[in-house]
Amino acid sequence: MDYTPIRTDIFAARDSLNSERYFVVGNHYSEYMDYWINHENYTETECERSEYIYINARDIEGIHLSEYDVSHMADFWENSMGGTQDTFTDIAKRIPDVKLMLESGMDLDDIKISSPELEKCIEIYFKNIQQVGRAENFYVFLYDGRHREMAAKIIDGIIPVKVTRTIRHKGSLGSS
Repeated sequence: MDYTPIRTDIFAARDSLNSERYFVVGNHYSEYMDYWINHENYTETECERSEYIYINARDIEGIHLSEYDVSHMADFWENSMGGTQDTFTDIAKRIPDVKLMLESGMDLDDIKISSPELEKCIEIYFKNIQQVGRAENFYVFLYDGRHREMAAKIIDGIIPVKVTRTIRHKGSLGSS
C-alpha cells in the first residue's frame, strides 16, 4: 500500500473506493480497510447508551481528507477557525490536564474559571466530544472533528470520545 506523508510521522492512503479521497493512517489501518471495503461483512448497531471514554487518537480510523487537503495541509489547518497545526496541537496537549481536573471532581465550568488557559481545549474536546464507532481493535471516525482528531493524532495523545455505535465482523458475532 502506498502511503503519502502528510507529516514525518503521519501518513494518508488513497481510498481504494474513491480516488479523490484519502484516509489518515492510524494504528489499525489494515483492519479498517477490511471494514471499509467489505462493509457487508460487518454489522453496525447504535449503542443503547453512549459510552464516554479516553482512547489513543491513533486508534481512530476513517478520517478522510481530500486530495487538496493532502497536498495543502497548511490550508487544511487554516480553514478551521483560522488555526494552524501548531495552535491545534497546543490545544490537544492540554487534554490530560482537563482529564486530571475532571477526575479530581471539578466540572468543566469550574475548570474554565480556575484555569482559563484550558477553555479552548474544553470547548473543542469536551463540550463537543468526538463520536466514534467501536470495532474490535479500533474506532471508526463519525461525523465531524477532523482537525481536532488529527491534532491529537499528531501528538500521539489521548482524546475523549463518545462511543455511539458498535461494529462487529459477522464472523465474530458468536464469540465474546
